[in-house]
Amino acid sequence: MAAGQSFNERKQTLISFLCDFDLYGRNRPVYKLKTTVEGQEDILVDRGETNVIFNLKATDLAGLPADYVALLTYFNTGQVSDDFTAAVDQEFRRLKGNDTRREYFMSIESIITMAESYARQEGYDEGREEAAKLLIEDAVQNQRDLDSLLTSLKAIFKDQAHIDELLAKYYYR
Repeated sequence: MAAGQSFNERKQTLISFLCDFDLYGRNRPVYKLKTTVEGQEDILVDRGETNVIFNLKATDLAGLPADYVALLTYFNTGQVSDDFTAAVDQEFRRLKGNDTRREYFMSIESIITMAESYARQEGYDEGREEAAKLLIEDAVQNQRDLDSLLTSLKAIFKDQAHIDELLAKYYYR
């Protein structure tokens, strides 16, 4: 927004994420994200942007509008099948061909690679935390002392032992 511009005058923006995996595991082809006020989830916030996650691996397209099916097909195959996918394809080609914008354009492959990397890291972090919790629960049940637990956690999670120390102290009490 420009200085002095009213919040209600902002430009509407569509942000699309293309994932070759199902981020939420529900086999939905499209997830539309909404922003709410924390603690007041019945209040929707219009920030002037729409965020949509396309699950390119969804198998159940029943009930999906035809233009979404066409768009998902385009993202998966590059097949242009209607006016909208033709416009999307033309815009992708224009952006890729524009030297000044090329540095800002991410190919679908780059976006998918980046999303996969984030998902792997998130899964790794969740797995580490779950393993730490199991070790802590076992230590509590078997009445192991805190120093012994911390030694085990440090041996297993060398790269972030300080985080596991905090977890241990929190869950051990």
